[in-house]
Amino acid sequence: MEWAAFLATYDQDGALLAKVGNGPTGLPEKYSQYYVYTQEMADKLDEITAKYNLKLHRSIDVFDSKEAFYAQAGLGDFLGRNNTDCSPYMFDDGTFHIDGSSAFPDGQFMQYQFMDCKKGVFTDTLLNIGNADDYTEWSYQTSSGVTVCLASSPSKCLIFADLKDSFVTVNVLAGTAEDSGNITPENLQELADSFDFSMLH
Repeated sequence: MEWAAFLATYDQDGALLAKVGNGPTGLPEKYSQYYVYTQEMADKLDEITAKYNLKLHRSIDVFDSKEAFYAQAGLGDFLGRNNTDCSPYMFDDGTFHIDGSSAFPDGQFMQYQFMDCKKGVFTDTLLNIGNADDYTEWSYQTSSGVTVCLASSPSKCLIFADLKDSFVTVNVLAGTAEDSGNITPENLQELADSFDFSMLH
């Protein structure tokens, strides 16, 4: 929140960014995974990460298959058989993001964004959920034995898992409204069951 608030008020006319253009920022490589192009931005990022004792992402790998991703991440097939199409990337600390989709026997199809953020590392990805009052929330124990928080709204559904070493957010690109996917609580629970959260570490 502090980083987002800083960015919202910094270089609003884009003059500083225009000076940098497509050229090198002259900043150390450690800031390469963040939206940082001036020393002032780097100093603010250092201030926030020091305040909360957080590390920075240093490098990123993009994978052309989930099998290659599993091998490098040291993970089994936690996505399960229902989750076929996926596009993963992973930072050096193990934080990863997957754009995926699931198809179920009843014909329901859901696209999602699966983000696993390692605790102790600063991840600056933001997710706009709209109005929080529009959501219905409930706890659910998945078939993998992990209790998650589910939330549904007319335009979007979410799955949260607070694990030992990471925090997972699954952003489902569909909601409960008829023109937005007509997702039922049972559909969302079935999606949660399709992931084996117990395999994540």
